[in-house]
Amino acid sequence: MDFGREKGVFPLVLIQVKNAAKRTVFGLKNKREKTFLPFKTQLFHIQIVRYAASGKSQYIAVGNGGYFTSSLDGETWSEPVQTHKNNRIDWLNIEYANEMFLISGENQTGHYISYSKDGANWSEPVTDSGNGRMVFGNNLWIICDSYCIYVWNRDFTHKEQVEPSYDNARVDYYDVAFGNGRFVLVSSCANDGDVFTSTDGLNWKRLFTEISCQCITFDRKQFVAGGGGGRIWISTDGENWTEHRALPSNFLPSKIKYGNGNYIIMGTLNRYWFVNQFVAISKDGINWTDLEKVTDESINDFCFITE
Repeated sequence: MDFGREKGVFPLVLIQVKNAAKRTVFGLKNKREKTFLPFKTQLFHIQIVRYAASGKSQYIAVGNGGYFTSSLDGETWSEPVQTHKNNRIDWLNIEYANEMFLISGENQTGHYISYSKDGANWSEPVTDSGNGRMVFGNNLWIICDSYCIYVWNRDFTHKEQVEPSYDNARVDYYDVAFGNGRFVLVSSCANDGDVFTSTDGLNWKRLFTEISCQCITFDRKQFVAGGGGGRIWISTDGENWTEHRALPSNFLPSKIKYGNGNYIIMGTLNRYWFVNQFVAISKDGINWTDLEKVTDESINDFCFITE
């Protein structure tokens, strides 16, 4: 369904991936078997999460202007409504863990989070709490922000603001993953890449490496991170990394996820965001399909439909 441009925002496409192995075309004008479910909406910067509760699966997508929408099957979606009528926050990220939804975003007055038990009724937005990607582990929520991270307890009754880099260098914290009992944070620091690891979210070990990554995921066994120059980095402990020149040197990834036995990586060529987007698929994080161009559409997020 397409809600058009009646509110002055441009429709994007949300694509959910099903049975991705050997099927790599994201374009809607796909001459091969359609394996991807498109969803046009008024939401910009759209992010989606799949969750299961009471034996049922559901999808929640959030976007700009404070809107969110839901679906039971990934095809039929409710009409977007605002999480908070008086707060037009552009929601940039959504995560589901610990039987709770967490969304983060921003507007002209600051960075905010909000949380919900049911995906319909949301807490009042909490300011100074981060607007970046999020993960839950060791009974803690970690939320990335431009120059710091925020650490919340599982019930959002206490938070700490942490700056993992202690040398006053400007650091952009891009993405965070949790696995094997630890958090792994990827960032840029003074034009160089850095990786940070922590078990408690408060004390971080900085790895002075040549690893420069924009996105990271964990597949129950290993961390896989995507960086510039077509590099893929793999680690089991977040500290010892193996580099693989797996993708074209001018490919810059923006997001990587794992599900249904596949990695999906999404990004652009030559740093032009939302222009000439490409995706690739891998079974092991090392060997990747050729990049497939996203035709006629722009996507900002995707999730797996687990059968």
